[in-house]
Amino acid sequence: MIPGDQAVDQALDALVEHLEIRQVYEPNSHTALCLFGLEEDVVIEALGKYLVGLLAGIVQTNLKLSAVMLAQTPAGRAQLLGTVEALLQPTVDATDEAIRVFDANVRDPWIAEAIGHALLAVRGRADTECLNGQVAAMTVPHPQPSQQGLDLFAIYDDGGLPAMALGEVKATRANGSARLTQAIAFFRTVEDGDRDVDILMQVTLLREALEPALEQGLSASFWHDRACYLPVIAHGDDVDMSAERPLLAAIDRAASHKRVIHCRPDAYTDFFDAVAAAMVRAVDTITP
Repeated sequence: MIPGDQAVDQALDALVEHLEIRQVYEPNSHTALCLFGLEEDVVIEALGKYLVGLLAGIVQTNLKLSAVMLAQTPAGRAQLLGTVEALLQPTVDATDEAIRVFDANVRDPWIAEAIGHALLAVRGRADTECLNGQVAAMTVPHPQPSQQGLDLFAIYDDGGLPAMALGEVKATRANGSARLTQAIAFFRTVEDGDRDVDILMQVTLLREALEPALEQGLSASFWHDRACYLPVIAHGDDVDMSAERPLLAAIDRAASHKRVIHCRPDAYTDFFDAVAAAMVRAVDTITP
Protein backbone atom coordinates (compact mmCIF):
# COMPACT_ATOMS: atom_id res chain seq x y z
CA MET A 1 0.00 0.00 0.00
CA ILE A 2 1.08 3.56 -0.64
CA PRO A 3 0.70 6.08 2.25
CA GLY A 4 -2.85 7.20 1.37
CA ASP A 5 -4.18 3.64 1.21
CA GLN A 6 -2.33 2.67 4.36
CA ALA A 7 -3.61 5.64 6.36
CA VAL A 8 -7.24 4.85 5.50
CA ASP A 9 -6.70 1.14 6.14
CA GLN A 10 -5.27 1.87 9.58
CA ALA A 11 -8.11 4.30 10.28
CA LEU A 12 -10.65 1.58 9.55
CA ASP A 13 -8.80 -0.83 11.82
CA ALA A 14 -8.95 1.76 14.60
CA LEU A 15 -12.70 2.24 14.07
CA VAL A 16 -13.23 -1.51 14.20
CA GLU A 17 -11.34 -1.67 17.51
CA HIS A 18 -12.70 1.39 19.28
CA LEU A 19 -16.24 2.02 18.00
CA GLU A 20 -19.13 -0.01 19.32
CA ILE A 21 -22.71 -0.12 18.08
CA ARG A 22 -24.79 -1.54 20.88
CA GLN A 23 -28.46 -2.48 20.91
CA VAL A 24 -29.93 -0.58 23.84
CA TYR A 25 -33.53 -1.70 23.52
CA GLU A 26 -35.82 -3.32 20.97
CA PRO A 27 -39.28 -1.79 21.01
CA ASN A 28 -41.97 -3.24 18.78
CA SER A 29 -41.48 -0.54 16.15
CA HIS A 30 -37.72 -0.76 15.55
CA THR A 31 -34.31 -1.72 16.88
CA ALA A 32 -32.56 1.07 18.77
CA LEU A 33 -28.77 1.13 18.46
CA CYS A 34 -26.40 3.53 20.21
CA LEU A 35 -22.91 4.40 19.00
CA PHE A 36 -20.23 4.38 21.70
CA GLY A 37 -16.60 5.51 21.60
CA LEU A 38 -17.15 8.26 19.07
CA GLU A 39 -15.44 10.95 21.17
CA GLU A 40 -12.23 9.03 21.89
CA ASP A 41 -9.16 10.79 20.53
CA VAL A 42 -8.10 7.76 18.51
CA VAL A 43 -11.55 7.57 16.91
CA ILE A 44 -11.61 11.27 16.03
CA GLU A 45 -8.19 10.97 14.37
CA ALA A 46 -9.32 7.85 12.51
CA LEU A 47 -12.48 9.58 11.34
CA GLY A 48 -10.40 12.49 10.07
CA LYS A 49 -8.31 10.15 7.93
CA TYR A 50 -11.27 8.10 6.71
CA LEU A 51 -13.33 11.15 5.76
CA VAL A 52 -10.44 12.69 3.85
CA GLY A 53 -9.93 9.30 2.21
CA LEU A 54 -13.51 9.49 0.97
CA LEU A 55 -12.91 12.94 -0.51
CA ALA A 56 -9.69 11.68 -2.13
CA GLY A 57 -11.49 8.78 -3.82
CA ILE A 58 -9.54 6.14 -1.92
CA VAL A 59 -12.56 4.14 -0.72
CA GLN A 60 -13.95 2.10 -3.61
CA THR A 61 -17.49 0.76 -4.07
CA ASN A 62 -16.22 -2.80 -3.45
CA LEU A 63 -14.73 -1.64 -0.09
CA LYS A 64 -11.18 -1.99 -1.38
CA LEU A 65 -8.79 0.93 -1.00
CA SER A 66 -6.91 2.56 -3.83
CA ALA A 67 -5.12 5.90 -4.11
CA VAL A 68 -4.64 5.57 -7.87
CA MET A 69 -6.71 8.73 -8.43
CA LEU A 70 -4.83 10.72 -5.80
CA ALA A 71 -2.17 13.11 -7.09
CA GLN A 72 0.93 12.66 -4.90
CA THR A 73 2.24 16.15 -5.62
CA PRO A 74 2.22 19.54 -3.86
CA ALA A 75 -0.49 20.66 -6.28
CA GLY A 76 -2.54 17.56 -5.51
CA ARG A 77 -2.14 18.13 -1.78
CA ALA A 78 -3.24 21.75 -2.15
CA GLN A 79 -6.28 20.70 -4.17
CA LEU A 80 -7.30 18.10 -1.59
CA LEU A 81 -6.87 20.61 1.23
CA GLY A 82 -9.05 23.06 -0.67
CA THR A 83 -11.75 20.41 -1.06
CA VAL A 84 -11.63 19.62 2.65
CA GLU A 85 -11.72 23.26 3.72
CA ALA A 86 -14.66 24.02 1.43
CA LEU A 87 -16.70 21.43 3.32
CA LEU A 88 -15.58 22.62 6.73
CA GLN A 89 -15.87 26.39 6.60
CA PRO A 90 -17.52 29.19 4.63
CA THR A 91 -15.44 32.03 3.27
CA VAL A 92 -12.53 33.16 5.44
CA ASP A 93 -14.20 36.49 6.24
CA ALA A 94 -17.54 34.94 7.23
CA THR A 95 -19.39 36.35 10.22
CA ASP A 96 -20.02 34.27 13.33
CA GLU A 97 -23.65 33.88 12.28
CA ALA A 98 -22.67 32.71 8.80
CA ILE A 99 -20.32 30.16 10.34
CA ARG A 100 -23.05 28.92 12.67
CA VAL A 101 -25.48 28.48 9.77
CA PHE A 102 -22.83 26.81 7.61
CA ASP A 103 -21.89 24.35 10.35
CA ALA A 104 -25.51 23.39 10.97
CA ASN A 105 -26.45 22.99 7.30
CA VAL A 106 -23.27 21.93 5.53
CA ARG A 107 -20.36 20.84 7.73
CA ASP A 108 -22.10 18.82 10.43
CA PRO A 109 -24.54 16.99 8.09
CA TRP A 110 -21.73 15.99 5.74
CA ILE A 111 -19.56 14.74 8.59
CA ALA A 112 -22.51 12.78 9.99
CA GLU A 113 -23.22 11.23 6.59
CA ALA A 114 -19.57 10.26 6.19
CA ILE A 115 -19.58 8.71 9.68
CA GLY A 116 -22.56 6.63 8.57
CA HIS A 117 -20.51 5.53 5.57
CA ALA A 118 -17.67 4.59 7.91
CA LEU A 119 -20.04 2.42 9.96
CA LEU A 120 -20.99 0.51 6.83
CA ALA A 121 -17.31 0.16 5.87
CA VAL A 122 -16.60 -1.25 9.33
CA ARG A 123 -19.46 -3.74 8.81
CA GLY A 124 -17.60 -4.91 5.73
CA ARG A 125 -14.65 -5.84 7.98
CA ALA A 126 -16.21 -6.92 11.26
CA ASP A 127 -19.43 -8.28 12.72
CA THR A 128 -21.29 -5.35 14.28
CA GLU A 129 -24.89 -4.55 15.19
CA CYS A 130 -25.11 -2.13 12.27
CA LEU A 131 -26.57 -4.83 10.01
CA ASN A 132 -27.45 -8.51 10.20
CA GLY A 133 -25.05 -9.32 7.36
CA GLN A 134 -21.71 -8.28 5.91
CA VAL A 135 -21.59 -5.26 3.62
CA ALA A 136 -20.44 -6.26 0.13
CA ALA A 137 -20.57 -2.96 -1.77
CA MET A 138 -21.61 0.63 -1.14
CA THR A 139 -21.79 3.98 -2.84
CA VAL A 140 -19.82 7.04 -1.74
CA PRO A 141 -21.41 10.00 0.08
CA HIS A 142 -22.73 13.09 -1.66
CA PRO A 143 -20.08 15.77 -2.18
CA GLN A 144 -22.61 18.23 -0.71
CA PRO A 145 -25.14 17.33 2.03
CA SER A 146 -27.86 19.34 0.26
CA GLN A 147 -27.57 17.18 -2.86
CA GLN A 148 -30.69 15.17 -3.56
CA GLY A 149 -30.43 11.39 -3.51
CA LEU A 150 -29.84 8.47 -1.18
CA ASP A 151 -27.56 9.30 1.77
CA LEU A 152 -26.25 5.79 2.41
CA PHE A 153 -26.68 2.89 0.05
CA ALA A 154 -25.13 -0.55 0.35
CA ILE A 155 -25.74 -4.12 -0.68
CA TYR A 156 -25.12 -6.68 2.04
CA ASP A 157 -25.17 -10.45 2.38
CA ASP A 158 -28.47 -11.61 3.86
CA GLY A 159 -28.03 -15.35 4.25
CA GLY A 160 -26.37 -15.69 0.86
CA LEU A 161 -28.75 -13.34 -0.95
CA PRO A 162 -28.20 -9.66 -1.75
CA ALA A 163 -30.14 -7.20 0.41
CA MET A 164 -30.31 -3.43 0.42
CA ALA A 165 -29.13 -1.28 3.31
CA LEU A 166 -30.55 2.22 2.97
CA GLY A 167 -29.56 5.01 5.32
CA GLU A 168 -30.98 8.48 5.90
CA VAL A 169 -28.66 10.68 7.96
CA LYS A 170 -29.57 13.69 10.08
CA ALA A 171 -27.40 15.93 12.26
CA THR A 172 -28.96 18.36 14.68
CA ARG A 173 -27.92 19.99 17.93
CA ALA A 174 -31.43 20.44 19.30
CA ASN A 175 -34.08 18.56 17.26
CA GLY A 176 -33.23 14.87 17.35
CA SER A 177 -36.81 13.60 17.54
CA ALA A 178 -37.97 15.82 14.66
CA ARG A 179 -35.07 14.72 12.49
CA LEU A 180 -35.87 11.07 13.14
CA THR A 181 -39.46 11.77 12.10
CA GLN A 182 -38.16 13.29 8.86
CA ALA A 183 -36.00 10.23 8.22
CA ILE A 184 -38.96 7.93 8.79
CA ALA A 185 -40.99 9.95 6.27
CA PHE A 186 -38.25 9.32 3.71
CA PHE A 187 -38.45 5.55 4.28
CA ARG A 188 -42.19 5.79 3.83
CA THR A 189 -41.59 7.06 0.28
CA VAL A 190 -39.31 4.08 -0.31
CA GLU A 191 -42.03 1.71 0.87
CA ASP A 192 -44.50 3.38 -1.48
CA GLY A 193 -42.19 2.74 -4.44
CA ASP A 194 -41.43 6.40 -5.06
CA ARG A 195 -37.66 5.76 -4.91
CA ASP A 196 -37.51 2.63 -7.04
CA VAL A 197 -35.76 4.37 -9.95
CA ASP A 198 -33.16 5.92 -7.62
CA ILE A 199 -32.55 2.53 -6.02
CA LEU A 200 -32.28 0.76 -9.37
CA MET A 201 -29.63 3.23 -10.48
CA GLN A 202 -27.59 2.58 -7.34
CA VAL A 203 -27.91 -1.19 -7.75
CA THR A 204 -26.71 -0.83 -11.34
CA LEU A 205 -23.73 1.17 -10.10
CA LEU A 206 -22.80 -1.43 -7.47
CA ARG A 207 -23.52 -4.58 -9.44
CA GLU A 208 -20.00 -5.04 -10.82
CA ALA A 209 -18.53 -4.52 -7.34
CA LEU A 210 -20.30 -7.64 -6.04
CA GLU A 211 -18.79 -11.08 -5.82
CA PRO A 212 -20.34 -13.42 -8.44
CA ALA A 213 -22.43 -15.38 -5.93
CA LEU A 214 -24.21 -12.25 -4.66
CA GLU A 215 -24.51 -10.74 -8.13
CA GLN A 216 -26.28 -13.86 -9.35
CA GLY A 217 -28.85 -13.41 -6.58
CA LEU A 218 -29.97 -10.01 -7.87
CA SER A 219 -33.51 -9.84 -9.15
CA ALA A 220 -35.99 -7.17 -10.11
CA SER A 221 -36.97 -5.09 -7.07
CA PHE A 222 -35.23 -7.49 -4.67
CA TRP A 223 -35.19 -4.68 -2.12
CA HIS A 224 -38.94 -4.99 -1.70
CA ASP A 225 -38.30 -8.30 0.06
CA ARG A 226 -34.80 -7.82 1.46
CA ALA A 227 -33.97 -4.41 2.87
CA CYS A 228 -32.82 -2.80 6.08
CA TYR A 229 -33.61 0.84 6.86
CA LEU A 230 -30.97 2.77 8.78
CA PRO A 231 -31.94 6.17 10.15
CA VAL A 232 -28.65 7.61 11.46
CA ILE A 233 -29.21 10.50 13.87
CA ALA A 234 -26.44 12.61 15.40
CA HIS A 235 -28.01 14.88 18.00
CA GLY A 236 -27.14 17.05 20.97
CA ASP A 237 -30.45 16.98 22.83
CA ASP A 238 -31.88 14.45 25.27
CA VAL A 239 -34.08 12.21 23.11
CA ASP A 240 -35.06 8.63 23.81
CA MET A 241 -34.46 6.93 20.47
CA SER A 242 -35.67 3.64 21.94
CA ALA A 243 -39.21 4.92 22.52
CA GLU A 244 -41.96 3.38 20.42
CA ARG A 245 -42.35 5.14 17.09
CA PRO A 246 -45.80 4.60 15.54
CA LEU A 247 -44.57 5.89 12.17
CA LEU A 248 -41.84 3.25 12.15
CA ALA A 249 -44.29 0.60 13.33
CA ALA A 250 -46.47 1.44 10.33
CA ILE A 251 -43.68 0.38 7.97
CA ASP A 252 -44.35 -3.29 7.37
CA ARG A 253 -40.91 -4.70 8.04
CA ALA A 254 -39.51 -6.56 11.01
CA ALA A 255 -38.11 -4.40 13.82
CA SER A 256 -34.71 -6.00 13.15
CA HIS A 257 -34.76 -4.38 9.70
CA LYS A 258 -35.55 -0.89 10.95
CA ARG A 259 -32.39 -0.05 12.86
CA VAL A 260 -32.17 3.44 14.34
CA ILE A 261 -28.50 4.29 14.93
CA HIS A 262 -27.94 7.33 17.06
CA CYS A 263 -25.09 9.13 18.74
CA ARG A 264 -25.20 11.96 21.24
CA PRO A 265 -21.79 13.54 21.81
CA ASP A 266 -21.38 15.03 25.29
CA ALA A 267 -20.45 18.32 23.60
CA TYR A 268 -22.14 18.33 20.20
CA THR A 269 -20.40 21.33 18.64
CA ASP A 270 -17.01 20.45 20.14
CA PHE A 271 -17.22 16.99 18.62
CA PHE A 272 -17.81 18.27 15.09
CA ASP A 273 -15.10 20.90 15.59
CA ALA A 274 -12.69 18.13 16.60
CA VAL A 275 -13.49 15.95 13.58
CA ALA A 276 -13.11 18.95 11.27
CA ALA A 277 -9.69 19.72 12.76
CA ALA A 278 -8.68 16.06 12.38
CA MET A 279 -9.66 16.17 8.72
CA VAL A 280 -7.35 19.13 8.09
CA ARG A 281 -4.51 17.31 9.87
CA ALA A 282 -5.19 14.17 7.85
CA VAL A 283 -4.47 15.83 4.51
CA ASP A 284 -0.70 15.67 5.11
CA THR A 285 -1.03 12.00 6.08
CA ILE A 286 -3.05 11.09 3.00
CA THR A 287 -0.74 13.05 0.69
CA PRO A 288 2.66 13.20 2.45
